[in-house]
Amino acid sequence: MTFQLLLLLLGQSAPSERLHVEWVAPTGCPDESQLASTLASEVPKNRTFSASVRIDEPRESGRPWRAVVTTRLADGQERTRVVDGPDCVRVTEAAVLVLTLAATNVAEDEKGTSTPAVLPPAEPPLPPLEKAEPKGPPSQFTLGLRVQPVVSANVGVLPLPGIAAGIGLTALRGPVRLELTVNDWLENQTTESRRGARFNLVSAKVAGCWTFLPRPTLRVGPCLAVEAGALRGVATGVTEPSPTSTFWLATFAGAAIGFEPSPYLHPWLSLELGLNVVRPTFVIHTPTDDVVAHRMGLPVGRFSAGLEILIP
Repeated sequence: MTFQLLLLLLGQSAPSERLHVEWVAPTGCPDESQLASTLASEVPKNRTFSASVRIDEPRESGRPWRAVVTTRLADGQERTRVVDGPDCVRVTEAAVLVLTLAATNVAEDEKGTSTPAVLPPAEPPLPPLEKAEPKGPPSQFTLGLRVQPVVSANVGVLPLPGIAAGIGLTALRGPVRLELTVNDWLENQTTESRRGARFNLVSAKVAGCWTFLPRPTLRVGPCLAVEAGALRGVATGVTEPSPTSTFWLATFAGAAIGFEPSPYLHPWLSLELGLNVVRPTFVIHTPTDDVVAHRMGLPVGRFSAGLEILIP
């Protein structure tokens, strides 16, 4: 609901002197009494002035109230001013001040004519300002590198269960863990007392794991690995042994678990099962017969333990 004010102040000595104001405001805003008393006391009587005021209530919470003040002189010149305020009372006071200043500065008009100002259409409310989220520095590529001494127990490669000691380099980025390890296997030999063979192996292993964090200091995940090396054997129980070296290759699948008690040390354990892809067979040739010293089977298993040490 709105109310309109048509304010006409008539001078006693000059009937042509008058002010004409059209006022539109929502219900609950200050009424026209404040405007009438202010104009009557502040504006000289020999001024011809026409104006309109519209108070707009904000359409969205948090937006300011707005007053659109339009003034028009007798010669047709028109000016529109827009003022904002936190509430209806303050924006009304601002509109009255604008009207008073505009009417006081109007030149004297001997004709005493006044043309009512036309109220401009309501302006759509300004869209709310979107809060700009602070932008941090661009993300940098981080890769944690660690040196890892490793000890592993193996079955399915040498005639007897074997032990290997190695050194590895691990890289950790997000859930991905990559590992490159070089292993030196302890000497292993067959159990035959008369004729047999001694074996040793130097291998390189590449493994990749996709880890999860069930706890802040615990990483668990599946792993895939490939390992290859040079398997060297020498016969025992013969007069002229001839060392032989051959290629060995195996693939593994398993799981790893890592502990992160500190940023600098990460103990790791892994259990893997795999297949001997390249399976060499060692045969001892003698003038009387041939003896199979070692025939590698298909399955292979490994349990490893390591300690990752952060590279500064």
